[in-house]
Amino acid sequence: MVGGRRRLAETLLLLRWVLPALIVCVVALQQVIQLIYIDDLGPSIRFFSNMLFYGVTGPLVVWWTLTMIARDLVQRERHDEEAHQRDQSFASIIKGSTDAILILDSNGIVLSWSRGAEQMFGYTSDEIVGKHFGILVPEDLKAQGEIERLARMILENAYIRNYETERITKDGRRLNVDLTRTLLTDSEGRVIGFTAIVRDITDRKRAEMEIRQLNKELEQRVAQRTQELQQATEELKRRNAELERANRELKELDRLKSDFISMVSHDLRAPLTNINGALELMNADCMGGPDTPCRAMLSIVTDQAALLTRFVQGVLNVSRIEAGVLSFRFTPVDMWSLIAKVVSDFASRNLPHRLMVIGDPPPAPAWGDRDRLEEILVNLVDNAVKYSPHGGDITIAARHVSDLSIVKKDGPLPAGPFIVVSVSDQGVGIAATEQERIFERFYRVDREDKREVYGHGLGLYIARRLVEAHGGCIWVESSPGKGSRFSFAIPVAHLNSSEARKPATATRGYVDE
Repeated sequence: MVGGRRRLAETLLLLRWVLPALIVCVVALQQVIQLIYIDDLGPSIRFFSNMLFYGVTGPLVVWWTLTMIARDLVQRERHDEEAHQRDQSFASIIKGSTDAILILDSNGIVLSWSRGAEQMFGYTSDEIVGKHFGILVPEDLKAQGEIERLARMILENAYIRNYETERITKDGRRLNVDLTRTLLTDSEGRVIGFTAIVRDITDRKRAEMEIRQLNKELEQRVAQRTQELQQATEELKRRNAELERANRELKELDRLKSDFISMVSHDLRAPLTNINGALELMNADCMGGPDTPCRAMLSIVTDQAALLTRFVQGVLNVSRIEAGVLSFRFTPVDMWSLIAKVVSDFASRNLPHRLMVIGDPPPAPAWGDRDRLEEILVNLVDNAVKYSPHGGDITIAARHVSDLSIVKKDGPLPAGPFIVVSVSDQGVGIAATEQERIFERFYRVDREDKREVYGHGLGLYIARRLVEAHGGCIWVESSPGKGSRFSFAIPVAHLNSSEARKPATATRGYVDE
């Protein structure tokens, strides 16, 4: 608005000099034309010429002058309206802003105070306008020269942005603020004041401080947990070292035990061989004589010597299995004839049990070591004899299956056709909890009938290891009071490709896993 009025005044001052000069020029031009062309035409012509010239020139000059003034007034009014709208918009922005917006003169006196400033600092416009803005600066910052420092910074750069400092409210509270200040100058570049925008960042600073504190606590906890983890790791290493040392000692003890058992078994085997030979000769001599107590005693000694021989042989087999030196000779084996042989051998002992073979012969032979397969079957039948009541039935069966899932419902199932041999008894049965350990070394099932049963707990363990060496599997099906059925599966021999069925360990013996 001030600029428009200045331009109007300048225009009027210009017209004050231009109009007289223009009139003078026009009159002089008219006089020259009249002197040259019109004076000779008579008075009437000169009269009409003067009337036409002065009657037209004057109004034209006035019209032109008024047009210039009116145009300038319209333009000034338009500019004033636009400026008024901008002022209203700016006032609305300042009024609605939560930031404190101040206008200061060149000496720092507050000239304008926004509603956001009232809400932030607690001073009304009447209380603060006309006072120095230093009323908002804490005393300690004044002592540090902040007011002078801000003055130097704005004079050097013409603005200050994102300057974080502190200000004090009317009630004495200290606020963390973000300060933006801009230099105001007139048209000639002279400093006339400053604008200041103050934003309250107290909550942000408090949140940042809480985050830093939480980060510090987190770092402390991480360091503590790391230290605890390191201590736990060291303790774990120490315990692992102790376990490794104990494991080495146990392995050494196990090796010494195996060596001792192997040595003792070998040392016992030679005398037992001699004893069994002598007993055979004595039995042959006594067969033709009368039935005397000597013959009964000799029969008892013979049976006990046979038991001791089987025990020593079992211990030797365990030692060889665990050492990985038990050799195998794989050939096609007729399991039906093998079952008949084992049944015949047990029948010759005059046992108080009835052994039965059921089913039909398998259509194909098994692939394995005949002696080892016989040992497996003997161990299973011997186990059935031990745990079956007198007069009980022991049933042996063999069948050909193309898929083990038909007869075995759980556990790992190797692929391929198998010959499955089963030995069933009518004993007291085995609890489910004990079935998981029945094939462990030296494990024996607790009997409910308390009847003493001779055995060393190696027969089923040896059977399992021998079956696994053949690439098969062994399992038990039993319920307490309903007897047990032990089954093992041996791969079928493929006569045209027998080498394809031979286990990888067959050339050097079984290797312990």
